[in-house]
Amino acid sequence: MNLHRIILNRLKSKAEKLLAEQKAGFRAGLSTVKHICNCRVIILTPETLT
Repeated sequence: MNLHRIILNRLKSKAEKLLAEQKAGFRAGLSTVKHICNCRVIILTPETLT
C-alpha cells in the first residue's frame, strides 16, 4: 500500500468522526437526496402531528 493511501485512510476516518451527520453532500453512504426528502417531510408535516 502506498504512503498516500495510508494517510488518506487515516484522514478519512478522523474526518468521519468530526463531521456531523447532516453534512452528507459528498460522503460515502450518505445521500443528499435522502436528506432533502427528509427535510421536505418535516416541513410538510403539520405541527399537530409532531
